[in-house]
Formats: sequence, C-alpha cells, structure tokens
Amino acid sequence: ETMANTRTDCHLYVTAPADVTLTLDPQLLQGFNVTVTQMGAGQVIIAPGAGVTVNSRAGLKTAGQYATIKVDYVSKLAYAVSGDTAV
Repeated sequence: ETMANTRTDCHLYVTAPADVTLTLDPQLLQGFNVTVTQMGAGQVIIAPGAGVTVNSRAGLKTAGQYATIKVDYVSKLAYAVSGDTAV
C-alpha cells in the first residue's frame, strides 16, 4: 500500500498473515506521520517511494507480532522510522 496524506496522524493495525509493504510516496506533505502496529504474523516493511529517503537506527520493518513503529516526516523526501524495528 502506498501511504497517502489521508493517513496522517493515523494508527494502523496490520493483521495480515504475510508481510505487508507500506510505501512512502514522494507527494506526502510536511507533518505526515503514522503509527503502525503489527497484529498478525506478517511483518510491516516501510519502503521509500521514488526519490524518498527513509532513515532508522535499527531497521525498516516491525520486529514481530505486537511491535509498534512510527514514521515521521523530517523534510521534503526524508522520513524517520522509530520504535520496535528490525533489520
């Protein structure tokens, strides 16, 4: 799924049995942020869209079931992922 501005300030609960990729679109506006909790067995992977940079200290996917991560707009085409992440 490609993230849209309508997801700003949302908390997504992902119940998928297989991995799910959330792509950060280059058109997201300043202030975009989303919190994601992996409820099912499938990990949630944060992927950059065209020209987008995504940074994280530990990784860009949830660490396992019940892990929660947050994606924050940092600057035009740059985002930070924090929380219970894995490589």
